[in-house]
Amino acid sequence: MNKKIKAITSLILVFTLTLGMMGNLSYLALAATNTWDGTIADAYDSGNGTADSPYIIATGAQLAYMANQVNTIVNCTSGKYFKLVSDINLTNNIWTPIGINNSDKWFMGNFNGNGHVINFDNVNYTGDLAGVFGFTSGSCRIYDIGVTGSLSSSTATYMGGLGARLKGSIYNCYSTATISSTNTTNSNVYVGGLIGFYEGSSVNEKIRNCYYNGSVSSTSKNAFVGGLAGRLNTGVNSQFLHSYVAGSSTATGTNGAAGRIIGQLDGTISSVYWDGVGNVKGAGSGGGSLQLYSDPIKLADSLNYLSAPTETTGFKQWISNDGSLPIFFVPATDIAGVPTIATAGTDLPLNGTVSPANATNKNIVWSIKDVGTTGATIISDNLVTTATGTVVITATITDGTKIGITVTSTPGTNYTKDFTITVSEPFFAITDIVGVPVSAVAGTD
Repeated sequence: MNKKIKAITSLILVFTLTLGMMGNLSYLALAATNTWDGTIADAYDSGNGTADSPYIIATGAQLAYMANQVNTIVNCTSGKYFKLVSDINLTNNIWTPIGINNSDKWFMGNFNGNGHVINFDNVNYTGDLAGVFGFTSGSCRIYDIGVTGSLSSSTATYMGGLGARLKGSIYNCYSTATISSTNTTNSNVYVGGLIGFYEGSSVNEKIRNCYYNGSVSSTSKNAFVGGLAGRLNTGVNSQFLHSYVAGSSTATGTNGAAGRIIGQLDGTISSVYWDGVGNVKGAGSGGGSLQLYSDPIKLADSLNYLSAPTETTGFKQWISNDGSLPIFFVPATDIAGVPTIATAGTDLPLNGTVSPANATNKNIVWSIKDVGTTGATIISDNLVTTATGTVVITATITDGTKIGITVTSTPGTNYTKDFTITVSEPFFAITDIVGVPVSAVAGTD
């Protein structure tokens, strides 16, 4: 088995909005921690594919293993669960998307990105599909994942940062990738910042709570180019909801069309925001339905408000400052399981459980609020005491640090909770008794 690599994620996306209606937007993305070396693992990191124990993906090699399994074994992901636990950098290697053009070798499972990012570091595709995912089924769910970097192809018919040709339920996903298509075919080409071609066969298949902020372009003769998707297909059953686009979409071919949101529309777009620049859909689009907004000041609040309760289950919240673009954020609401009893002179490891489980930031920083008579200090997340009494400690979670906006303030506030720990005297167990006389004289006490 390939060596399992436990990667520590390190990604910061910074969005800065200058004057104008969401114009001149820039971002900074630091490279993902785990860089794929082009190899394919022979197993997942752990897990058995159930909801309670999903397959854990910690490296690029394990993600490639997942793609290889999906693309070669019939129906192997139906009803299975997968969870990404590291940011992954796909650098200068040929990435094969997950799912191929064969209905029993589509991705059919549940993929939890867990707030992580897949970065394309100048990846050039040579096949018909380009993106993290290739083909997916209507039963799949893909959520909580971001795509960054740049990818290009001169051969792909379907091309998108997250996926090439997708069905299913897509939510809490985003792409800031630069995407370029130079396919010279005379056939139609579909290029999207998030998804190349999306089609749904039931009302439950929707793209919700997603965004694209980047540059997507094609020089192909018959290219349909859009920020969220190159094409949205199959009528009212295909829907984009509660999402937004900022960036650019360009098609320079003779017969194609480009739109800031969609290249070719044959579905429903509802409660979607854009930056008010250019066409929202390509000139050659179909006759789908549009409900659009372009007010950056109320963007985050409106996205939250427009999502009915039945639409928000599992959704991350949108937060925004000073009219800047919104971001996904799950605040911490509680810390439990912190020990409340200690013994003087014995180090007490400090730990706790953060709720909800998918909070954006779950790192706890410990500090002493009231030392009392205990002489307490904290060393390497251990409470060290020298005397009895009570000590009050504060657990702090700094929210808003996974993704941050630099405008005038940092989104999110620190979550804090105090805990009182009782420090008792050490208990010394009797281990021996010595000095007891072992002989006596009769008649003598």
